[in-house]
Parts: sequence; structure tokens; C-alpha cells
Amino acid sequence: MDKTILKSFATESRNKLIEDVIYRLNLIGITEDKIYDSISESEGIETYKMGNSTYSIYDEDIVKRNNLISEINSRGFNSIVEEVAYTWFNRIIAIRFMELNNYLPSKIRVLSSETVNKIEPDIISNAFDLDFNYTPEDKENILNLKNENKLDELFRFLFLKQCNKLHEILPMLFERTDDYFDLLYIKIFNLNYIILFVNL
Repeated sequence: MDKTILKSFATESRNKLIEDVIYRLNLIGITEDKIYDSISESEGIETYKMGNSTYSIYDEDIVKRNNLISEINSRGFNSIVEEVAYTWFNRIIAIRFMELNNYLPSKIRVLSSETVNKIEPDIISNAFDLDFNYTPEDKENILNLKNENKLDELFRFLFLKQCNKLHEILPMLFERTDDYFDLLYIKIFNLNYIILFVNL
């Protein structure tokens, strides 16, 4: 492996992750300089306006935003941004190591496929073979995303499920993402990024 390429990829990924975390924060009215109030509220929904765009959050995500604000007030904006970015990057590196060494409990690859020249990761093809404690809503969501060919969104959903499942055996590395980490789930995790990553 060309270490120069790997170093460049890691640096670019870190920068991209940081940009995406900041973007997600901005969507919910949080910038480095100010925390904005919602422009409208009703039962179980808050809407924020950034520039010409509006973005709404619902129910549990409202609680997560409040917890996030508490963390930012306590530790600082940049500290939270860095933590979220490196946490997601570390998880993707760990999962890649585990799948290459056949350490994943399911034995189903998350970031690649055991089938030669197959682009779609095995986690997508075998979504229903995974012991992820799916709710009926989860199963319906998976079917809908597959039928609508929204594979990037499906991949992100399954990747998050995999991380939470790995919490059972590696709790220090895979803390459950059920708070602001979930709220700031990174959009960089798409299939093009994964294809580039696994082919380094």
C-alpha cells in the first residue's frame, strides 16, 4: 500500500468529516459563534433557518439537540466537532480491519463484498440476515430504501446499526450512538466514499 496515498486520504477524510459535522450543526441552528432559536415550534417539531433553507427536527432529536448544546457550552464547539469527526473515522477503520480479518460476528462484510467485482457491500445485499434487532419500522424502512434504490441512505442506516451492535463486544470503541452522535451522523458515508476507501 502506498502510505503517501493513505496519509492524503486520511487527511482529506478528516477535513471532509469536520466540514460535514459543521454543516449538520448549522442545519440545526448551531454555529461556532451563536446558537439560534427555532423559527417555529409545535408539538414534537422544531424548525431552523440557515440562509435560504429551513430544516426541521422531531421528538427525540429535539432532546438530542438540547444535550448537544449542553456539551458545546461545557466543552466548546470545536472540541465537539473534532470528537464527532474522529469517532466516525475511527469506527470505519475498525470495521474495515474486522471484516478483512473475519472478526465481525455476523461474518458479513460491511464495507466491501466477498464477491469479486461486486460494488455493493454485502451488508446491503444481506440486510435481513443480520441480527440487528430490527423493529417492524426498520424492516419497512429497509424495503422502501431498496425499492427506491436509495442505497446511500440504506448503507448509512445499516452502518449505524452495525456500530450499535458492535457496542456489545467493543463498548469502548463503539459506544452506542443514540444521542448527539446520531443527530450528527455524517453524510460522508456513501458508497462512492466506501469504494474509494476499500481500494486504497
